Amino acid sequence: MSISAPARHSGFGDVVGNAAMERLATGYSFIEGPVWHPYDKWLVFSDIPESRMYRRSSSGEIELFREPSHKANGNTLDRQGRLVTCEHATSRVTRAEPDGTVTVLATHYGDKELNSPNDVVVATGGAIYFTDPGFGRAEFYG
Repeated sequence: MSISAPARHSGFGDVVGNAAMERLATGYSFIEGPVWHPYDKWLVFSDIPESRMYRRSSSGEIELFREPSHKANGNTLDRQGRLVTCEHATSRVTRAEPDGTVTVLATHYGDKELNSPNDVVVATGGAIYFTDPGFGRAEFYG
């Protein structure tokens, strides 16, 4: 299903060109953190309130990827193509290893526990930067 709606920002076309928007699926509570894996050809996204992450294959099949996701929000890939995820409920940043195990990358800054890691990027040199607002600890996430 194609979606036609006016852009909210005049610079939108400068970023995406004339790419058509397409609805891929429905029925989720509040999705965030989409990331496309360019080598393995899958899309991962988080449904924050349901504490689930899904993966969509290049063929269009959607499968449950991780449950619980600990209210996962932002996702990105590191320089080795591993998924890095911000988790609201556990106040941590994690990385999915090739064998499926999850490595905890950050839980504290100094002697203080993180609030609710939210969005994440990996710099060219491999450094990981993430936001850590307080709102993710609210009763309703998303």
